[in-house]
Amino acid sequence: MVGPRMGSRRAALTGHLRRRLVLLLLLVMTGAALGAALGLSQARTATAEARVLISPLDGNAFSPESDDLINLETEAQLVRSDAVARAVADATDVSQDGLLSGLSVSVLPNTQVVSIEYGAPSRVAARDLAQTFAEEFLDYRTERSERVVDSRSDRIQAQIDAQNDNLSDLVSQLDDTTDSSRARVLREQISGVNSQIAQLRTQLDEVRTGADDPGEVTTPAFVTSPSPMVMVGAATIAGGVLGLLAALALVIVRVRSENRVHLTDDVEAVGLELLGDVRESDLDLMVRNLVEDREEGEITAPLRALRAAVFSRERRRPVRILMGSSVPGETGPRSAVGLAYAAAASGYRTVLIDATSDGRAVTRRLELAGQPGLTDVLRGEISLEDGLVTLTAHLQVLPCGATDPRNDDRLGGPHVATLFERVSDVADIAVVATGPLLEARSQALALVNDTCLVEAVQGVSSIDELVEITNDLNPVNVLGVVFVRPARGSGQGQRELPAGDRRAARQTRRRAAVDANA
Repeated sequence: MVGPRMGSRRAALTGHLRRRLVLLLLLVMTGAALGAALGLSQARTATAEARVLISPLDGNAFSPESDDLINLETEAQLVRSDAVARAVADATDVSQDGLLSGLSVSVLPNTQVVSIEYGAPSRVAARDLAQTFAEEFLDYRTERSERVVDSRSDRIQAQIDAQNDNLSDLVSQLDDTTDSSRARVLREQISGVNSQIAQLRTQLDEVRTGADDPGEVTTPAFVTSPSPMVMVGAATIAGGVLGLLAALALVIVRVRSENRVHLTDDVEAVGLELLGDVRESDLDLMVRNLVEDREEGEITAPLRALRAAVFSRERRRPVRILMGSSVPGETGPRSAVGLAYAAAASGYRTVLIDATSDGRAVTRRLELAGQPGLTDVLRGEISLEDGLVTLTAHLQVLPCGATDPRNDDRLGGPHVATLFERVSDVADIAVVATGPLLEARSQALALVNDTCLVEAVQGVSSIDELVEITNDLNPVNVLGVVFVRPARGSGQGQRELPAGDRRAARQTRRRAAVDANA
């Protein structure tokens, strides 16, 4: 059952997609419109990117003598500092207020490269501001490094000056002393001061000749956002795709909750052959005319098509056709009287047997309630011939008879096969109307009939039920499906005529039938 059930789901999905084509197109168009609107709003802002390689400088964490290089996030945050923003504002004549709102700074993973992005209303402005931020940031790093170097140089130079003063004092003391021991001590002190001065001068030279390269703009600013037309087009397509996905999701949800038969294609997608497509309003009008006239009248085109499809596929004569509903709880097939009436109009001896539980679909519609029928024949109270009611020259009906709780038991008994063999003696075509084909009554009747017709009611029958019927009735030959459109709404059936007009119409149909037969 897994395969057929999955097939029924696919059939239901296909049917819902066809029925919801307008909704699907509407959702796609709505998504595309929303995407276009979003694309237009995004297209109003262009984004440009510049990439800066950060070089280590003296006076910061990237000093050459530092073995532990910290994360570049600190330098990235400096790009967003007020000092850099002021420099950019001065260089571009742009107000500093809100200048940082379009700036985005990030560090490329595992590199010393900082990405600077800027969004502006125009592509030129975005490119110029991204480039200016990169250049002013490098200038800011240079100035900051120079301030640190100058400060360290001043401190070392002050220490050198102090040592020079100390050296001058020691030299003066050495010149004034006559004591040899004192002179020897002063000479040692002078030597120590000279050594310190030499070391300080070495440190000063190292500081002044340290790294002074702040880095470089490795990738000049370029516009990264696509052109407005491309952005709007891409957003429109993306919105349309999202709308399509939303429509598909809606259809899938509907299929999971309800996989009803709505179109004739839904029947064929299950794998069953569609034999007829009739309207219940046409069937009701035909039944009323049949009850009033008790004569063979005009056959509508859908019933002629149904008759041709059934008889072209089932050529045995006599033949017993079991006709049941695919709807649980349905009392009987709505089109059984129509098929029997169309068969009788072809000149075949036709018997319509009402094997339903309450006779609502056949007996009551033909106004035969209260007359003996199938129940009485099964109980042996009357013969088959005595139970038959003649409606037209070629159509007889066996009503359901009295209600009997043991009818289902009798239908599964040995006498049923004999009864239906007798039916083949008195009829070329026997149409046996039963209830839902999945019920035990219908299963028993399927064993004593030659073939089976399934009635599917638009919007009521389930695709899963059709699949289950074909599986449960196997190996009984399921000839196909009759699709019935319920009589609801306007334009689905023929308009009912007043009594006088109906009588005139019946006379016209009889004359037309006589002329056709002639």
